[in-house]
Amino acid sequence: MKTKLLIAVIAILSLLTSCVSSLSTATLNVTVVDSKGAKVDGAMVVLREKDNTSNYISKMTNSSGLAKFEDIDALSYIVRVDYLCLNNGTYTTNKLSSGSSVSITSTIQERGEIFVTDETKDPYTIYVDGVIYSTIESYKEVEIPDVIIGSHTVRCVQNSGYVSKPADYTFKVTVTACEKSNIVL
Repeated sequence: MKTKLLIAVIAILSLLTSCVSSLSTATLNVTVVDSKGAKVDGAMVVLREKDNTSNYISKMTNSSGLAKFEDIDALSYIVRVDYLCLNNGTYTTNKLSSGSSVSITSTIQERGEIFVTDETKDPYTIYVDGVIYSTIESYKEVEIPDVIIGSHTVRCVQNSGYVSKPADYTFKVTVTACEKSNIVL
């Protein structure tokens, strides 16, 4: 009788453990398409935990453009997709529900880079299309990656070293796919 009871308890504990672990995980399906809606085979999809970006997992898309992440922790993730010089920038998911299966579609776009070189003795604040991007120190370089192709405005405003008002430079930059556009101060 004690043996049967012990076997029943072990079976129940095993079942409970299985249920609890499946309830704390989820599945995320990421389908990658290009700007024309075609599925992309061989794209690298990287998931990073939103609150701990050093934890990440990655998978390649299959011929259907799908990367399936099974039994991942039910958390919020930052999704990044790269394929050649095409990417999606980043996308942040809502917190996944335990036991859920969520599907998202990520559209990759052609992108390039803007490279700013400060050959002056003063630091500058860099704005891209009106949004602060970074500060560049004197005699340094800043790379602005993942810029969508097309025309952009880059403004550089001097932070210190001026007498009456800061130097303020505005550049029109055309970013082309997989290329680097250079600005020199």
